[in-house]
Amino acid sequence: MSTRKRRTRQPSGAGAPAAPQPAAADAQRTTPLPAWQWRTFPVFFAFAAGGFAGLYMGIFAGESSGFFVFASAFWAVLLGLGFSRFTTRWIMSRQWAQRRAATKRRGR
Repeated sequence: MSTRKRRTRQPSGAGAPAAPQPAAADAQRTTPLPAWQWRTFPVFFAFAAGGFAGLYMGIFAGESSGFFVFASAFWAVLLGLGFSRFTTRWIMSRQWAQRRAATKRRGR
């Protein structure tokens, strides 16, 4: 589907071609970008997977140090949280487990 407007043909000998529209009119016709929601699962998982992959690409490049243990644990935990979300949703979609009912807090 095209968003361009169809031009009408000028009859032959109608004179000079029509002047092009200013760029401001084109700017008004473009649709604004949607507001990006950064706190969503796909953004988190891409961040965790990218950090984990980048860490191991650094190892292949020969950049290993004592900092590696801390960094690998950090990225592994983030990636593990992402995979746990995937597996939990997969188990729920197969109906192998049911969502727990909210427990009532006892008053003191």
